[in-house]
Amino acid sequence: MWILRDNWEGDEDVPAAFKRHALAKHASRWEFMKFPVHCASYAFSPDYHDENIFGIAEVMRETREMLRFFAPNAADYQQALREIHDHKVNQDDLLFPKNEENNKIDIGISPVGWWQVNGAEWPALQPIAIRILSVGTSSSASERNFSTWNHIWSNRANRLNFQRTVKLVFVYSNLRMLAKLHSGTARTDHVKSYWLETEIEE
Repeated sequence: MWILRDNWEGDEDVPAAFKRHALAKHASRWEFMKFPVHCASYAFSPDYHDENIFGIAEVMRETREMLRFFAPNAADYQQALREIHDHKVNQDDLLFPKNEENNKIDIGISPVGWWQVNGAEWPALQPIAIRILSVGTSSSASERNFSTWNHIWSNRANRLNFQRTVKLVFVYSNLRMLAKLHSGTARTDHVKSYWLETEIEE
């Protein structure tokens, strides 16, 4: 969405009135769809390492919120804050190689892969970054969740209260996911699941 906005702002062929209307709709849609995980993904992505996230209040606020959510305790949260500063000021050309043609960072692997290979320098931040960057972008999981709700809270089981239904959906979905992880049939093309088994079992 940001690429579209940037391209249109510099495009003189798009009529000005239409551009204003479309960009206003774009901004409104972006605000509606944006969550803290998006800002944290931007902050942790090595592809945008050169961007000054410290000057963007919203990104820093949402990133702190995600760190607070995922850090196991206050000490780890403070350590992760220190490490995100150390990570962003690191200018090692071996960690952040640049494309000679456009002078932009080109890491050659996925952001999750980069954190797995290079993240040991920031031990408190590494697992948090991997988890955030592993969030799937497909809507299929939410669609499966609706299907599960329909299966459990059916016309024949309509006396279930809401809280019990939530627990049944959670157990049903996660037992199926664990079974697929154990059998080796879990999909890995749209979500990284190597941390998921431990999380569910805990």
